[in-house]
Amino acid sequence: VLYDLVRDASPTFPGGSCVESGGSDLTAVDAANPAPVLFYLVRSRNSCGGNLGTSSNGVPRSYPACP
Repeated sequence: VLYDLVRDASPTFPGGSCVESGGSDLTAVDAANPAPVLFYLVRSRNSCGGNLGTSSNGVPRSYPACP
């Protein structure tokens, strides 16, 4: 199982950036200074694919593939 870690300044994730792509360890380090707050999503990936879950209103979250 691999994972991607996505960061954004907004909880709705309209932009943001990939902090880690294709990680397989149990830790990730983000060098960014939270100013004032940063939000994170983790997308796990396996042979069946992966997703970012749904927002509070049930809409599936999407984010481009991390490089």
